[in-house]
Amino acid sequence: MSKIKTIVVDDEAPSRRRVKKLLSAMEDIDLQGEAENGAQAISLIKNIIPDLVLLDIQLKDMTGFEVLKSIDPINPKIIFITAYDSYAIQAFEENAIDYLLKPYNESRFEEAINRVRRFPATESSSLSDLLNKISHFSINAKIKIQEGKTTHLIDPDKLTYIQSDGHYSDFHFEDRSVRLIRVSLKVLEKILPDKFVRINKSVIVNKDQIASIRNLKSTSEIELQSGERFSSSKRNHHF
Repeated sequence: MSKIKTIVVDDEAPSRRRVKKLLSAMEDIDLQGEAENGAQAISLIKNIIPDLVLLDIQLKDMTGFEVLKSIDPINPKIIFITAYDSYAIQAFEENAIDYLLKPYNESRFEEAINRVRRFPATESSSLSDLLNKISHFSINAKIKIQEGKTTHLIDPDKLTYIQSDGHYSDFHFEDRSVRLIRVSLKVLEKILPDKFVRINKSVIVNKDQIASIRNLKSTSEIELQSGERFSSSKRNHHF
């Protein structure tokens, strides 16, 4: 009986270790490699051409969906590892693909692998169908921010601006709520999407939330849709 060539893709080392441990007990699984980000995953998949990829949706450098688009026409079976439990899952269930919703138990993991085993090797896993289907869904990739043993998941579309507060940062959202997280603006600049820009020493704003920019003599005044106003040096403009 031929073994199932498998790759694990997850940006969290503990998650990868758990998946590898569960796979190691399965005699028909041939674990060929692992990746901690999208770029590694794409390279690994193109080199190995696996039968199965266990793929985290939210990676540090891109989403799992972007990985899939980059490997087309390679057509492995996909098991998504995801924290999304709403409408996106409905799209996955309509395809010959499974998903693991974090946190999952061992029996759920085995169920997902069994589904792969039952899927005829001669048939396509409908990767192109999946890509067409998920293109109709607006699945927002949340920003992961690590604070000690806690991982904060931030919805970038609802985040208005971030303001430095000593060793912490205040995250301000559209609904006027504020979340305090111990992380510096310097670190955030490296992990935030391109639509966020640092306008001065203490503030990062969401460019989609900017209502107006008023140019003054040596600075500019930026007003957000929520009404907050901030001063910005002109050299900091990246709009």
